[in-house]
Amino acid sequence: ALDEDNLFDIPVVEAYPSFAHDYSKVVSNPMDFRTIEEERLQVYRNIAELQQDLILIFDNCIAFNEAASVYVEFAL
Repeated sequence: ALDEDNLFDIPVVEAYPSFAHDYSKVVSNPMDFRTIEEERLQVYRNIAELQQDLILIFDNCIAFNEAASVYVEFAL
């Protein structure tokens, strides 16, 4: 698995409740693998919509974390 540390499996605000307030100030459209699988997979009309959500996961990570963060390294 590419995400062996499960960094993107569940919503950030669920995984790290202490970050919820700050995260929601920076990230207006959160996304994670569980949300894709459980809520969105059945409603995608084409592969491009899935790709957009996958990119959104990593863009959100980059937007929230400092450039030198190990999390940004995972997202790049």
